[in-house]
Amino acid sequence: MPRLISLRKIAISLAMFAVVALGSAVAARADSLYVINTPNAGLSGTPGPYATVNLHFVSSSQIDVTVTMLGSFTMFGPNDAFGFNGPAGLTITNIVPSGGTGDFTVGSGGNIDGFGDFVYSLSDGNPGNSSHTSLTFSVTCAACFVDENGIYIANGNGAHFVVHVSPGPNIPTGYAADSGTSVPEPASMLLLGTGLIGVAGVVRRRFRK
Repeated sequence: MPRLISLRKIAISLAMFAVVALGSAVAARADSLYVINTPNAGLSGTPGPYATVNLHFVSSSQIDVTVTMLGSFTMFGPNDAFGFNGPAGLTITNIVPSGGTGDFTVGSGGNIDGFGDFVYSLSDGNPGNSSHTSLTFSVTCAACFVDENGIYIANGNGAHFVVHVSPGPNIPTGYAADSGTSVPEPASMLLLGTGLIGVAGVVRRRFRK
């Protein structure tokens, strides 16, 4: 009977630690990461994933966006380098491409090849800076965001983000969009892992007793 009671206590401890770990992970989660891996016909010969889009919640008035190209893929600056959706009236500032060079301007979106209409777009007006490995910018409004997914809004085709992808020299460019699935943010996974390690320690100590 004492052994059964001990096992019950361990089970309760496991449940409590799991709840605390998961709660801590959710509370600390201030980023969402999305993978750009769905190509249009222009990229049919060069499969992805092509890039990631990280959304960082700064406040109810600001979300910071980081687009990071993967592998040898780069972002083709001219002609709608990046498109996304969001509430009307957003302001886009602090646009910084890789290396800090580029002449990016904010466009009015529109139909982007193969993925439907987007509300906002960014393009590099300098043809000499046609390839970028990353792009960061801030999206601001008058307290219209609840969390980092305030600009994670699907268009009529189900796409949230689109990137103009350059596979390499002398290879045709094309567009790619996200698949609509979030990747676990590293800090959340670290917190959850720490909680599970704590659970293992408690179980080990209980059994030694």
